[in-house]
Amino acid sequence: MVPETTLYLVGLPEGEMLAPALQWQREMAEKYRLYVKEPLPPLHLTLAVMDEPGAALPQLIQELGKLCEQIPPFPICVSGISCFGPPALAVALYVEPTQVLEEVTAQFKAAISRAGGQLKPLWKDWVYHITLSSATTSDRPWDETCHQHACYGLSQQRLQLEGKISEVALWYPKFRPLAEVVRFPLGGRA
Repeated sequence: MVPETTLYLVGLPEGEMLAPALQWQREMAEKYRLYVKEPLPPLHLTLAVMDEPGAALPQLIQELGKLCEQIPPFPICVSGISCFGPPALAVALYVEPTQVLEEVTAQFKAAISRAGGQLKPLWKDWVYHITLSSATTSDRPWDETCHQHACYGLSQQRLQLEGKISEVALWYPKFRPLAEVVRFPLGGRA
């Protein structure tokens, strides 16, 4: 479980990939009875993870807001699956680490550092991904056999999908209700 003193900066996906991703998320949730009530966890692409900044939160929000005005919406490409073993037991869509995605992520991390934020290192084998299901957010646990079955089922889908990130959000890894701190449009998009 992620400590409640951790903040995530996430991109909110949209475009061609969103409808099938939401459908696969719902199918997995129903088939494996992972959630007992709505809503399902929001789909997102993690860009940075940091310690809760305490009194520096207003400065962090201001710095991120200024940067978001300068960054235009950017494309993402889903091209496969990522399955993570225990303890997460997560099934996710693999997002290609394009040059644009890497550059935008670096800009966000620099802004967080400028505002005095303490970035947390991402996991050793980190890959960009959009989680569809995970033991860390589900209401009911699922075992490794079900997890592997879900991974196999998703691998049978067409997984060459385009999308884009037009908004980012800063939130705590708490679900139901989502503990969102702030949301920004990119490129001044209202």
